[in-house]
Amino acid sequence: MEAYIKVFDRKAKELSKGKKQDDAPAVAKELFKALPDQGRTETTRMVESNLREKYLLPANPATGSK
Repeated sequence: MEAYIKVFDRKAKELSKGKKQDDAPAVAKELFKALPDQGRTETTRMVESNLREKYLLPANPATGSK
């Protein structure tokens, strides 16, 4: 699990650079390709939510609103 989290964090930062929250589905799709198999079935919505919360820029950076 630790290896999975490290890859997730590193790759999420890399793929999210300069992207906005609206880009979450495309970033998640690419992220899934890089993650080690854990025998788990993360839903796309869970990964997209995590990306939006921690890695992607707000849709409107001036106000910080989504």
